[in-house]
Parts: sequence; structure tokens; C-alpha cells
Amino acid sequence: MREIKAGDFVQPTDTAGGYPIFQNDGNWKFLNGKAYTSSGAADSVKMGTVQLDYYASGYLLARQNISVNTGGGGNSSWSGSPCSPGHLVIRDKGRGKQDNCMTIDAQSVTAGTTSTTFLNIVLTNSGSAGRYYRIILGINADLLGVRGTGTGDWTEEELKSKPYKKEAIDRLTAWAEPIQDGSIRAFDFSKPQDVYTKIPSFMTLLPVPEDLVGQKRSISFVSAVEHLRHIESIKSIAYTRYEDYKGAWGYVTDQPTQDAADTAAVAKCESIRSINRPDVPVCSVYRITDGRRVSDTYDLKQASKK
Repeated sequence: MREIKAGDFVQPTDTAGGYPIFQNDGNWKFLNGKAYTSSGAADSVKMGTVQLDYYASGYLLARQNISVNTGGGGNSSWSGSPCSPGHLVIRDKGRGKQDNCMTIDAQSVTAGTTSTTFLNIVLTNSGSAGRYYRIILGINADLLGVRGTGTGDWTEEELKSKPYKKEAIDRLTAWAEPIQDGSIRAFDFSKPQDVYTKIPSFMTLLPVPEDLVGQKRSISFVSAVEHLRHIESIKSIAYTRYEDYKGAWGYVTDQPTQDAADTAAVAKCESIRSINRPDVPVCSVYRITDGRRVSDTYDLKQASKK
């Protein structure tokens, strides 16, 4: 067991109580952890929790909370119904007294003074001998190209009335299912460590226009472009790049004419650029189209260092 402190990067060989950690493409930072004793099973069980954060360019993209048993619990099993009704998404692969459950719901997450809506993928595996392995993998909703939402914007009714939100949730669910399957394999007594190695980065969840692929634009800008595609009004977005994965941008909606929208978007962008980086080129309009979008995983090992 190695010593780790807040702010340290998680290493590929690190585990949570012997259970593997979903590494994505690296760049998880340890935030905190604790040991405690739980009475959730028939016998008390020694437990441990860790919280990990994932930033790129100062942008909190994901958060991971892992709770595991660190000791045995005799022949006891856990109580509770993690796949009970009421969740936005439920995928139940449990059997008998063993839980293997995935749910997805929206949650408000605070980073510093900023409150952001995350979509929490909760993977709960519990079974005999007090075994417990629960991962809460929160994905910033911005990464799905849906910005400025609250928890009330992610309901079954909203998904029915806003097809682009349903598409985003379906994309997230399809990406999360192999992680759930991996967590079930990891729950075996042998705790295999390679169960997540073939899972693509969560950055593949962000649709990227063909003309921006490989451009190393900021994640927030690409997210805003995807968000604006679904806004049915006269709109515009302007952008300038400071350096790889960093830049200024601004957008407007509900404008009387396209010229007015373009002028207002450039003004918003310029108000940021002129203060922060007056040395870089002035902002210009990026024209949003309905062209084909593809996934672009970026070079996050570099982006996270920015």
C-alpha cells in the first residue's frame, strides 16, 4: 500500500481495497478517503471510501466515489434495493441475494463556489461474505453537450419532450453498460484488475463537428457548439484560441437577426479575451451547421496539464 495525499494522481496499479479503479485514460486525482465500519450487513464489515476528481484545463469533468469492503463479514449479505424503481435509468443484473445494479440520475455537484449538474452512474455490487463494491461515477452534463441544466431538467418527461436529451442519455447508458459488466467481473473473489482496460474514454461522449476534430479547441467551447445545435432561435457563437485546449468564447440566443446575433456573440467573446489575453487574435464567429459529428477523444494527458 503506497502513501497518497490529496492532489496526487492515481496510478494504474492503485486499487480501492483490492478492487480495480476505472482509470479512464488516467488523470484522476485523489481527493480524500476514509475507513469505517458498516452495519449494513448482518455482521459489521470494515469498509473504505475514496473520492477522485478528473479535471482538464481546470474544468471538473468527472468525479468518482468508490465504497468497498476491506474486510470480511462472515456469511452475511447486504440489505437494500439499489435497483428499486424511480431512477432515470435502471439496469438490473442481480440474482438471488447478490446485487449487480446500475442506475443513472442527475445530481447537483459543487466544485468551489460553482454548482454543476452531473449525471451519476451508480454501480452497486454486493454479495456474500460482506462483499461490497459501489462506484458512483459522475459525468459533467456539459460533456454530453447539454449545458445550463438543473436536476429537474433530467426527468422521463423531459426526455420525451426533448429528443436530444434522450439521445444524450442513451449515449451515456451505452457507454456505461460495459463498465457495469466490468464491475461485476471485478466483484469476483479474485478481483481481476483488467476489467476496464478496453473501455473508451468518457471524452467519446462529446460529439465534435468534423471541422473541429483535431483542432485542440477547449472542451467547453465544443460543448457549447453541440448545445447550441439544439436551440431553436437565432443564435451565434464566437471564439478565439489562446493555446491548445484554452480559449475565450461567448454565445447568444433569441436574437432579432443573424447579424445582431453575430455582433453580440463577438462582443461577449471579446470582453473575455481583452481582459485575459489581449495578445491573441480577436474573436470571430464560428458558424454552426448540422453536418456529421464524430467522436474526438482529444489528447487529455496534455489537456489536463494545461
